[in-house]
Amino acid sequence: MAGGLMQVHVKRIVSHKPFGTIFTGEVLDGEQAGDSVQVKAYAARLIGVPSKDEIWTVSGPIKNTKWGDQIEAEYAYRQRPTGKLVVSFLSNSCPGIGQTRAKRLWDKWGNELASVLSSGNVAEIAEIIAPGRPILSVRLASLVCREWKKHEAESDLASWFQSHGIDSTRLLKICANTFGKQAVDRLRSNPWCMASMMNWKEVDTLGLKVLAEIGSAAPDRSNKRLLGAVDSAVRDILASGSTAMSLFDFESLLEQKLDDFKRVYEAIELGVKFGAIIGRDGLWLPPGSAFMERAVVGALRQLENNGIKVDEQNVRDILRTLSAGYVKPDEEQFQAMLHILRSPLSCLVGGAGTGKTTILRYVVRLWHRLGGNVLMATLSGKAALKLSQSTGLLAKTLTRTLAELQEDHDEEEHDLAEINERTLVVVDEASMVDLATFHSLMKHMKKGSRLLLSGDPAQLPPIGFGLVFHRLVNDDSITVRLNKIYRQTEDSGIPLVAKAIREKHMPAFDQYHSRGESVSFIPASLDSIPAIVEQVAEDLGGFDGDLMIVTATNRGPAGVDRLNRLFHDKYKQQANLPELKGSLGQYFCPGEPVIHLKNDYQRTVFNGSLGKVLNVDRDKHSLTANLDDKFVSFDAGQLIDLSLAYAITCHKCQGSQVKRVIIPVYQTRLMDPSWLYTAITRAEKQVVLVGGGKEIERTLEREFAADCRKVGFEWHK
Repeated sequence: MAGGLMQVHVKRIVSHKPFGTIFTGEVLDGEQAGDSVQVKAYAARLIGVPSKDEIWTVSGPIKNTKWGDQIEAEYAYRQRPTGKLVVSFLSNSCPGIGQTRAKRLWDKWGNELASVLSSGNVAEIAEIIAPGRPILSVRLASLVCREWKKHEAESDLASWFQSHGIDSTRLLKICANTFGKQAVDRLRSNPWCMASMMNWKEVDTLGLKVLAEIGSAAPDRSNKRLLGAVDSAVRDILASGSTAMSLFDFESLLEQKLDDFKRVYEAIELGVKFGAIIGRDGLWLPPGSAFMERAVVGALRQLENNGIKVDEQNVRDILRTLSAGYVKPDEEQFQAMLHILRSPLSCLVGGAGTGKTTILRYVVRLWHRLGGNVLMATLSGKAALKLSQSTGLLAKTLTRTLAELQEDHDEEEHDLAEINERTLVVVDEASMVDLATFHSLMKHMKKGSRLLLSGDPAQLPPIGFGLVFHRLVNDDSITVRLNKIYRQTEDSGIPLVAKAIREKHMPAFDQYHSRGESVSFIPASLDSIPAIVEQVAEDLGGFDGDLMIVTATNRGPAGVDRLNRLFHDKYKQQANLPELKGSLGQYFCPGEPVIHLKNDYQRTVFNGSLGKVLNVDRDKHSLTANLDDKFVSFDAGQLIDLSLAYAITCHKCQGSQVKRVIIPVYQTRLMDPSWLYTAITRAEKQVVLVGGGKEIERTLEREFAADCRKVGFEWHK
C-alpha cells in the first residue's frame, strides 16, 4: 500500500522501549485521511518521544499486517502543537504541570497560548500557572517556556530539513543539539556549517542551492563555502584515523571538493585565520585533535616516581613467594617487571605467546605488596573479564573506568575507580585505545601516579582517530619488549606464524588434516568458501564454545551475515528446534552461539561477551543465554543487543580467544597484515585459513593499518 509523508494524530502509545516506539493514530491528510494506522519507529528515526494527542509527521511505506495497516517509519517528528493540543503537550512534556495547570493557561489565552509561550514572558505566565505561589510559579513558567521553545525549534528544523530533501534523523538531532533554537537561522545563512557532519557533495549541493535562493550572485565563490570545504577535509582526516595530513595531500583534497585549484589557497588562508586548521612542520592538523595530542604528551611527561621504593632484592624475595606453585619467571621476565615497577611511564610490548599476561599478573601483585594500589582497564568487556581472571584483581572497561573517575567518591563506595599518588594504572589492549580516550584518562592522573600500557602494535589500530601507544613504543627508554615465545607446544605453530606475519613474511602453513594443533591453509575460490568453511567446522567438532569463524566483512559471500545464516539454517534443520526472530531480522534457536553487542554493567555482560542460547519463548518473544558463564534473559526490546556468533568480524573478537579459528581469506581492502595477525592470534591451538593464496600474499604486501595513519603526536626521548 502507498505511504509517503503524512500527518498522524497520536491516539494511543502501544509500546515504548529504549530502541523505539509503536503508537496508533488517525491519518489527518492525503488519500488515507480518517484511516486508523499503527506507526512503528526505531528511536534513531524519531525526533523526540511521541505522546498521546500529539500530531506527528511520519514518512514511510504502509504495510498490511495482522495488526492492521502499519507504517514502518523512515523518519518521524512532532508538529508544533496548536489549539487545545497545546494543553496536551504541556501536561505530557513538562514535569509538574499536569492537566489542571495547563488548562489554566488555555482558559486565559485560548488560541493565543502558542504565541504567548513563544514570547517567553515568564512573569506573565507565572501569574496564571500557579497563583499565590511566587517561587513555584516562576520555576514552572520557566520550565514551560524552555520546553516549548525546544520542541518548537525541533519542529521548525524538521520542516526545514524536509523542505530541502534531507531525511537524516541522526543529522537533525546533531543540528538541534549543536545549534539549539537558532538552528534554522544558522542553516539558512550558512548551510556549509554542516560540512563536518555530512557528506561534502550533499552539503555543497544544498549550500549552493540555498545561497542561490536568497539571491547570492556567486555562491560557489562564497567564503562560507571555502571554510565549509576546510571543515569537510578535517572531517575526512579524522574519519581515516589520522590526525594530520601533508600539505600536498590536503591541497589535493580541497581541490577535489572545490573543483577549482585557484580557490584552494584562499580556503586554506581562511581556515588558518578562523582556526579551522593548524599548520605545523609541513603538516595540516585538525585543531581539536592537535590540542588533545599536546595535552596527552604534556600529561605523560609530568608523570614521576612516587615515594614507593623498589629494591631489587626485595622484589626478588616477594616474587619467590608469589610464584610458589607456578612457573617461576626467568631473568628476562624479571628484568621486565623491575623496569616497569621503577618507571612512572612504561610500555609492555610482545607478540602472541610472549608472556605479557604473566608479566601483568606478577606486576600488579608485586605493586600491591610494595604498598601501592592498582587500577586496571581494558578496551572491551571481554578483555576486562579475562584480565580479572588472570590477575585475580578487578579489571573494568575504559568506558566504565572513566565514568567512575568523574563521579564524587563517598567513603562507602570502595569499588569505584580512583587514582591517587600511589596508584599504578594498567591499560591492557593499549594499541587499540584512541586519542580521545587517552586524553580523557590523562586528565585524571595524579601527581605520583604511574601508568603501564600493555599491548601489541601489530594488532588492529584504534577504531577512533589517533595513535598514542604506537608512538610511545618507539622510545626504548620506556618500553619493555618481550621477544621470547613461551606459549607454544611442540605441535602448535601459531606464535611462529604470527611472528612471520609481523615481519610481513609468507608463513609456512601445515597441510590440513582435520582437528589438531596447527596453522593450515585450504585453497578455495570466493564462491566455494562457505561450503568449505562448513565442512571444516564439522571436522573440528562444531561450535561447542571452542570454535570461531573470523571474517573481514559483514556482507558478501563469505561475510558475517551469510555465514551466520548458513549455519543457523543447517542447525535448525538438523535439530528441529523452535526459532525466535530477533530485532534485526536474525533468528535464534537453543544451543546457538551468540555475541553481546554492547556493555551492560547492570547485568555484567559486555560488548564482545560470547555464549550460547539456552532456551527461547516465542509466546513472550524472549530468550535466555549463557554469556561468560552468566545466565542472562533478553526480552523483545533487548534482543537488539544480541547477534549470532558462528562468524564475527575481527574487531568484535579482539580481546577474545578460543581454541580453534577458521579464517575466510578473500579480496577486501580491510584485510592487511594487522587484520590477519589479529585474526590468527585469537586461536590457542588451531587455525584454518580458507580462500585465495594470492590474497594472503597481497595482504602481506600492504602496510600495517597503523602505518597508514599520519598523526601529529610527537614523543621524543
